[in-house]
Amino acid sequence: MPLFHRNPKHLTYAHTPSRAKIFIIRILNALTFAACIAVNVLAATTTRLNGVQTGTISDENPSMVTPAGWAFGIWIVIYAFLILFTVIHLLPQTYLSHTLNISSGSLLFTLLNLLNIAWLLCWHYRQLEASLALIYAMFLTLLTIFARGKGGVWEKVFVGRGRVAGVEDGSGVGYYTEGSESTIVDGDGIQKRSGRVKAIAKWVWMRVPFGLYLGWIIAAATANTFAYFYPLRDGPEETGAVVGLVIVGVIGVIITLWFTDPVPAAVLVWALVAIRQGGAEGYDKVRLTSTIVAAVVGGVAVLSLLGALFKLIRGRA
Repeated sequence: MPLFHRNPKHLTYAHTPSRAKIFIIRILNALTFAACIAVNVLAATTTRLNGVQTGTISDENPSMVTPAGWAFGIWIVIYAFLILFTVIHLLPQTYLSHTLNISSGSLLFTLLNLLNIAWLLCWHYRQLEASLALIYAMFLTLLTIFARGKGGVWEKVFVGRGRVAGVEDGSGVGYYTEGSESTIVDGDGIQKRSGRVKAIAKWVWMRVPFGLYLGWIIAAATANTFAYFYPLRDGPEETGAVVGLVIVGVIGVIITLWFTDPVPAAVLVWALVAIRQGGAEGYDKVRLTSTIVAAVVGGVAVLSLLGALFKLIRGRA
C-alpha cells in the first residue's frame, strides 16, 4: 500500500488507485480532450454546428462585459498547455507523480472536456440558459481540480512549508515536502531527492494549464451571464455590469490568496483589460471599474508572489 506521511518517522496508510485504473482514466482523459479540441475547432472555423460559428452567437448577444475579440486568443495558450499536460500524463513514468494523479488520476478532466463540448452545442443552438448552467459547472469542476493540487507544486517551488503534498498511486509510493526539496519514499523506505527545478517543471505542465483555464472561465462565465440577463439589445445596465466586475475581482482575489498562485489572476487581468476595450467601450463607469478591478487583482497576485518569495528567503536564512 502507498505511504502517506509528514516525515519518514510518522507513516500512515491510504488507499489510492491501481496503475491499471489510472491508465484507463488517463486514456479517457486523453480521448475526451481530443474530442473537445476537434469540436472547438469545428465550431470556431466552420458553420457545421447549426449554421453558425462560435463568435456569431457572441455577436448576437453583446454585453458590456464581453471581452474584445483579441482576448479569445488565450484559448490557443490554454490548449497548448493542456496538450502538453495530456501528452505527459500518458507517459508511464508519470504514474508515480502525486501531483499529476491528484488532477488526472480521476475523471474530473474527462468531465471538464464533456462539459466544454456540451456548452458549445448549447451555445451554437442558442440554448443560453443551458449554456449558463454548463459554464458554471465548468468553473466548479476547474476549481475542484485546482483545489486538489493545493499545497503541491507551487508550495514546493516557493513556499516549502514542510507539509503533506499528496499521495502516490497504488505502487506504494508516498510523498511529502520539506524545505526547498521534495522527498519521495518508496515502499522499501528508500528516499529520493528531487530539486526545485523539477518542481518548477511540474508546475509548468501540471498547474499552469488549469490555472489559465480557471482564470479564463471566470471571465467567460461573467460574459455568458450578462449575455443572457443583460444583453445590450435590451438597453445598457451599467450598475449590473459594475457589480458583476466587482464580484469577478473578489473571486480573483480569493483564489489568488487561497492558492498562492498568480496564473488565474494574470488571465483575469488579461480579460478585464479586454472588457475595457470591448463591451465596456463607451460606458465610462464600466471601463473605470474594469481598470480598478484589474489593478487590484494584479496587485494582489504580485504581493502574493512576493510574500511567497519572502517566506522562501526567510526559510533559508
